[in-house]
Amino acid sequence: MNDNIINKTDNAVKIHFYIMVIAIFFITINKMLFSEGMFMDGLIYAAISKNLANGHGSFWDLYLSDTYNLHFRGHPPLAFGLQSIFFYLFGESFYIEKIYSVITFLLTGIIIVKIWQNLDYTDKKLSWLPLFFWVMMPYVNWCAVNNQLENTMMIFTTLSIFFLIKSQQNYNFLYLCFAGISIALAFLSKGFVALFPYTFLFCRWLFLRDKKFISIIYQTFILIISSALPIILILLINPKAHIFFLEYLDIQVFSSIKNGEPEETRFFILQKLFVEHIASIIFISLIILLLKIKKHSIKLDKQQIYLFVIFFAVALSGVLPIMITTKQRGFYILTVSPLFSIAYAILTYKYAIYLFHNFSESTLKRRILKIINVILISIAIIIAIVNYNTLGRDRILLKDIHAVLKIVPPQTTINVSNSECGSWTLYGYFARYGNISLECNATKLHKYFLCSKNDTTNIIKNYTKKEIQLEKFFLYEKQ
Repeated sequence: MNDNIINKTDNAVKIHFYIMVIAIFFITINKMLFSEGMFMDGLIYAAISKNLANGHGSFWDLYLSDTYNLHFRGHPPLAFGLQSIFFYLFGESFYIEKIYSVITFLLTGIIIVKIWQNLDYTDKKLSWLPLFFWVMMPYVNWCAVNNQLENTMMIFTTLSIFFLIKSQQNYNFLYLCFAGISIALAFLSKGFVALFPYTFLFCRWLFLRDKKFISIIYQTFILIISSALPIILILLINPKAHIFFLEYLDIQVFSSIKNGEPEETRFFILQKLFVEHIASIIFISLIILLLKIKKHSIKLDKQQIYLFVIFFAVALSGVLPIMITTKQRGFYILTVSPLFSIAYAILTYKYAIYLFHNFSESTLKRRILKIINVILISIAIIIAIVNYNTLGRDRILLKDIHAVLKIVPPQTTINVSNSECGSWTLYGYFARYGNISLECNATKLHKYFLCSKNDTTNIIKNYTKKEIQLEKFFLYEKQ
């Protein structure tokens, strides 16, 4: 078989593996992607972004509602600003924030592929392999349709690693600056958790030792300066930004470290990290076991082992600092998931290339691969059709909210019963779909009162119950 035929066959097999990975990704997300409903955090972020698109609030003075987060200081504003562009251009459908989220993952996936293609001791034919390990991580699929700020930050942190790799291939000052700017953009998306790429150059030096340590110190200094300088300039030029970050540090950073959430241990994030990687660990173990049964002895080169350790160590540097606070969530590890996936791909590289050539050299196996892809694509399409425009998460709550919105006009403030005062999901849905604020202060009575059917502590005077079919609430109107 001549080289041209081999290359064409290899490219065809590579494309089929790409299709397989993409199909698996959409199979895992299509139920939530095409149905209405979202996790509370992502819902509130979408409402803030939509408000920004409609002129409510500003980039440095974000706004959720009149009664809750009138001046939102919980996170830096870049992710909201970027998402607001989607609302401005495409309207207010509940699909907007989900499409935005999926696009952040598609962009990150492209960067992962570019990183793989720029690594030494790897093969471009396996550029789909890190994506395969990536989509095996549960939080990757969950965050892709739940609009977390980590989605946007992940683009920039992964991009910074790409630029750092490019800077080391042939020392290039410009690539270091690009990496620093990427870190600055990541910081403006989620804050201090975006700074872990600072460790990349040191980790690389620690294992490869192909550059002098003083050079690494100098390059890291350039990296830090190029990421800090844009932030400093923004603070100096824009007084609103200065005020925003002072309040952000007090509300989000210092408060989280000092108070946290006592019900969770500082090791919670490590527990979640282990659970997140169980599927990858099992898959790697099965591949190694299978090849050993077939008596194929494959050993990684020392340089490949070093590469694995470098990416794994940098990824850990993005997880371990989270243990400073007990305010931890499993999806906080999303940002480093691309690095873990690349590390696992490096670890299994020689096993994967052996299996790849098996498919490439066998017409039967290539046909089986095609059939598998047809099945996977069909499953993804069926899931999308079945769930299109349906109520998914919070189904009962959404039915009630949509019914209330047919009566209560937009830009309204309504009272809610005591039991709903801490229901941030309720606040989020009303702000997202109706620009409606919820009032808990019983001394400030408004035209409408939403009362939980399970809450009998409220004595409602001068209000008449509306004849509206709700499952969780009663709606009253002031006389």
